[in-house]
Amino acid sequence: MEKMKKTLQILGMLFLGMPQLKAQDPGATIGSTGSVTFTYNGQSVTHTSVRAADGKIWLQQNLGSGQVATSATDTASYGHLFQWGRWADGHQLRSSVNQQVSTLTNNTPAGIAAGNPNFLRNSVQPLWWGGSATTSPAGNPQVSDTWAAGAPTATNGTDPCSALGGGWRMPSKAEWDALRAAENITNLASGFSSNLKLPYAGHRNGANGSIQQAGFANLYWTATNFSEVYPYAIFNGAVVNYWSRGYAGSCRCIKEVIACTGTPSGGAAIASLTEVCTGGTTNLSLTGATIGADISYQWQSRPAGTGAFTDISGATNTSYAVTNLTAGMEYRCMVTCTASSQSASSDTVQVSIQHLEIDLGNDTSFCAGNVLTLDAGDAGTGATYTWSNNATTQTTDVNATGQYSVLVTAANGCTGEDTIDVTVLTAPTADAIEAIGDIDNNYSFSVINAQGADSYLWSFGDNGATSTSAEPEHQYTQAGTYTVTVVIANDCGDLTLTKTIVITPSGIPYLDAAQLGISLFPNPASKLVFLDFEQAISIQKISLTNTLGQELIVKDKMVNTLEVSHLANGLYFINIYTDKGVARLKLNVLK
Repeated sequence: MEKMKKTLQILGMLFLGMPQLKAQDPGATIGSTGSVTFTYNGQSVTHTSVRAADGKIWLQQNLGSGQVATSATDTASYGHLFQWGRWADGHQLRSSVNQQVSTLTNNTPAGIAAGNPNFLRNSVQPLWWGGSATTSPAGNPQVSDTWAAGAPTATNGTDPCSALGGGWRMPSKAEWDALRAAENITNLASGFSSNLKLPYAGHRNGANGSIQQAGFANLYWTATNFSEVYPYAIFNGAVVNYWSRGYAGSCRCIKEVIACTGTPSGGAAIASLTEVCTGGTTNLSLTGATIGADISYQWQSRPAGTGAFTDISGATNTSYAVTNLTAGMEYRCMVTCTASSQSASSDTVQVSIQHLEIDLGNDTSFCAGNVLTLDAGDAGTGATYTWSNNATTQTTDVNATGQYSVLVTAANGCTGEDTIDVTVLTAPTADAIEAIGDIDNNYSFSVINAQGADSYLWSFGDNGATSTSAEPEHQYTQAGTYTVTVVIANDCGDLTLTKTIVITPSGIPYLDAAQLGISLFPNPASKLVFLDFEQAISIQKISLTNTLGQELIVKDKMVNTLEVSHLANGLYFINIYTDKGVARLKLNVLK
């Protein structure tokens, strides 16, 4: 007797106390799925659950199967075959040993509680793991026998569904009937096409132990007795019948959902990824929240760190996939007990955008003959680089003016890009110095066609006067010949230009041109003016000025012809600077 008590205690721990590792119930929507992880045959396994059309939670796969059926004859979905009133002691395996028995010492569930892993068969009908069908002596089958949680007794076998954790049990006949009606299961095909995905797992003959009709039929137990010998079973999804307890059939488990009261637990929101690339995806789920048929869920979001939470349309299950993220967001789930109308929010989880920062630096310039290395930065192993100049490495060398860009793609799919404008500089260039003076020897200077000049340094040739203006002005106070110099420069070099200026002091009377043998013709003129020099004379400069004294034409040597076709009609002066003085001739331009 003590040995029996000890055995029952051990079995109670094995079959009642199997730890449930994780349960994620389906949402309230018909067809939504969840999962339950539990210890079965000494190993941790996970089975899929589903919200069926009757509104209840069922396993979507046979107990002991490897997966939900992908077809009606998917052998991996067949699962194990249980004799009614027995538990996962090994006999349910399709390969378990057949043991012929005629009777047991105690012909009840407790009679094999020590753990016989064999399939017990007997050819005597009706079958209870051997023996007769009489109800006396006590210990033979009784109409009050049960298949429920707890250690086996003389009238109760341990329900294998209880291993899934709180609320899980073998369904009753009434629950099977309600399910078949709600799912419209009328035959084998509609059983497989239903939310329960019932495969053609067959059954095991209690008389000879052979597996029969696998791939062609199925047999599902209920926890309800038809008589002291026969419990009810569902055959081929359509027929409710009663079978001998010695036969073995498939088990589908149902979860008893208890209505909630008061305020539920909001639990904590979890994100599969808390940092994603722009346009990326993360999966939200709940842990620690109250689960139940009358519990509703509503996911909410807000921009990270600011504003009020708002409902996410359609996000009403315990999990939600966030797609196409473009900005950091915070998420939580509101958990509501329908019966009490009380709600609680989960802890908040933040999901941020992971930017791939690419910085090529500020727009820049450098001198011709040099090379600039552009560096997109190390984006990690597996990153790819696509440059506008067709380079595909982290760095690229450039030596020409242009705009350069790079697109970097990290191994995780995040991208970043940047653009830089590069200017290649050369030393400055120019044509000549332009000098325009008036009658009072006030001169304006500039550089003709200056290109690339960042600075100017002028020297006017008298008294050390200088200027850094691009277009300086200078007055000469003494007669003489002066050399004007300008140095234009940039970071890549410089260029020096010079020009000779002949200055006659203001107020000195002009010489008589006729006395010097100088004349011009025609006068008036429209296109060309010809100068005639009758005497040998040294010419330093010839200039044509307007009546304001502004030099419009300057020649630094003797010339005999001046082009005036570009001048407007009017009076002009031709000034001839000689070694004897300055002679002035009037010229009328008339077209």
